[in-house]
Amino acid sequence: MNPMTASLSQPSAQRFPKVPFWGWVLIASLCLILIVTAVAPPSYPKGSSYDNALNGYAQWYRFMETQQHPVKRWRRTYSQLSGTGQTMIQVADIEGFKSSELGASEILNWVKNGNTLIELSWAGTVTGAPFLSDLPTPKGAVRIETTRRYEPRSFDESLLKEEFGTVIGLETFQKGEVIKIVYPWLGAGNYANQGANFQAMADLATQRKGTIWKDEWIHGYRDLEPTSVLSRKKTQ
Repeated sequence: MNPMTASLSQPSAQRFPKVPFWGWVLIASLCLILIVTAVAPPSYPKGSSYDNALNGYAQWYRFMETQQHPVKRWRRTYSQLSGTGQTMIQVADIEGFKSSELGASEILNWVKNGNTLIELSWAGTVTGAPFLSDLPTPKGAVRIETTRRYEPRSFDESLLKEEFGTVIGLETFQKGEVIKIVYPWLGAGNYANQGANFQAMADLATQRKGTIWKDEWIHGYRDLEPTSVLSRKKTQ
C-alpha cells in the first residue's frame, strides 16, 4: 500500500491541550454563576427603604414609624408569604412592571387569600397630561412627575384620577386586591416635604390594618438562613 494512501486512510490521533486544575475550577465557577443568574429573580436597586436618596423610601419608612404604623422589610422568597389582612409594597423603576415577572405566582395566591399588593412603577401610557401635576386629595395635593396614566376601565375602582386618566387604580382578586400606581416615586424621599405624598402612601398601606411589608427582596436584600447564632445576629 502506498504510504501516503495509508496515512490518509487512518485518522490521526487528535491532541487536546491539557487544562490545569485551576482552569477547571474557573470553568466550574463560571457555570455556577450563569446558573444562579438564570434562576435568580431580577433585582431593581432603586426604591429601597434602606436608601436615603431622593428616589429611596427610607424617609417614608421612618415617617410610618412616627405615625405608629411600623413597616417590616420582606427579604425572603415569595413562597414564604402566609397569613391574611397584610399589605406588600413593591417599587420597581421600570416600565410596565408586573409582579409576575418575578415568577411570583405565590404573590397572587397570597393576594387572593385576603391581602393587598401595592405596585409602583413606570406604568400606564403616555398622555397629554402635564409632566408635573399636583393632584387634589382630601389630605392635600399629591405630586407626580410623569405624563403616564392608566385607562380607568382597566380597574374595578380608580382611587386617584383626573381628566387624563387614572393615577392609582385597584383590581380585586377574590378576597384581596392589587393597587397599581403609575409613578414609582410617589412615596420617595424627594417628596418628604410635599403635601400629601407620604400620607397618601400611608393611607393605601394601612387599609388592611394588618402587617405592612416593604418588599426588599425585589431590591436584592436577602435574609440569611438561621443556621447559627452569628447569622441570626446579622439578620436582626
